[in-house]
Amino acid sequence: MTSLHITTYFTATSGDTGSSALQAVSAVKRCNIVVLLPRDRISAVQELQMTSVVADNCHVIRGLYIVVLCLCISGRLHS
Repeated sequence: MTSLHITTYFTATSGDTGSSALQAVSAVKRCNIVVLLPRDRISAVQELQMTSVVADNCHVIRGLYIVVLCLCISGRLHS
């Protein structure tokens, strides 16, 4: 019996780990990844690395409000 289970990874990054995660998941069947990418908070090279992965199961979301979410997830935002 074949499993139809699909795993989706949801992550935020402010550096090189996003592109590594995207590359790792890009060839995996029944696996998706969504990477939150803060606009204007990473280098142009890092952004290009993450936005140039071409795979149906890899998704990058960029935006200004993503900065706050990335900081919250990484533990760098304190109240």
